[in-house]
Amino acid sequence: MGCMNIVIFLLQHEANPDLPTVRGETPLHLAARANQTDIIRILLRNGAQVDARAREKQTPLHIASRLGNVDIVMLLLAHGAAVDSTTKDLYTALHIASKEGQEEVASVLLENEASVT
Repeated sequence: MGCMNIVIFLLQHEANPDLPTVRGETPLHLAARANQTDIIRILLRNGAQVDARAREKQTPLHIASRLGNVDIVMLLLAHGAAVDSTTKDLYTALHIASKEGQEEVASVLLENEASVT
């Protein structure tokens, strides 16, 4: 049974799609870190909170932006992710993408009205 099938099985049996780890990360954070676009899509369809915050107030959008995953960034934004949400250190996804040299992600964020200030 692959990861996708396990996620589907758990959700069909009423697993909480927002149950956090000890670090406060939800399955959406973990899927963003693992570049699992299809799992993110399933989690969002099953009520996962797109702007869930981990311990450092990091959202899945912050993670996807740091890693340069344009598809996940666009998917999260399409599901209402707050483009200008800030981490504990007041970094937005645009700050993070820019710092990490993720130009394509930065362009997508700007197209979605990310603040430059």
